[in-house]
Amino acid sequence: MKNGECSKKFPKEFIVSAQVHNDGYPLYLRRNNGCVIQKGLHLIDNRWIVTYKKYLCKVFNCHINVEIGSSIQLVKYLYKYVYKGHDRIQARVSSKDAPIDDAIAGAAQDPSSHDEAQQYLDARYVSALESFWRICEFSMQKMYPIVYALQLHGENI
Repeated sequence: MKNGECSKKFPKEFIVSAQVHNDGYPLYLRRNNGCVIQKGLHLIDNRWIVTYKKYLCKVFNCHINVEIGSSIQLVKYLYKYVYKGHDRIQARVSSKDAPIDDAIAGAAQDPSSHDEAQQYLDARYVSALESFWRICEFSMQKMYPIVYALQLHGENI
């Protein structure tokens, strides 16, 4: 809930047949069949029901909401998400004797002595969960079916 309203835009509108909204997202069939259930202080009808796929729920033994998106914003989001890379940090590396403030002040006074590549280390952030999995040597990914590269030897090959 944000400002007293559902952030997922519930309750949805009653719709006679499935349609595609002008933003590219689907509007699924929601019948006004008059069925209403009271849950606490709220009356719930078909406008409050989340769409689901019975087959996927049975196969994966969990609730799965699958929606089709066909807008350019979706393509941009997926491209940005897939190619964003790992979480990264930038850490400063200095000698034990040099205080941090003196190094920064010295660089500010003489810009030519400022060597950013020397002072900073670009590193990848690994969360506690991922580091635990790596330490225990659990598999991080799985390929199914397993693919093997086979060496072929033959005459004139």
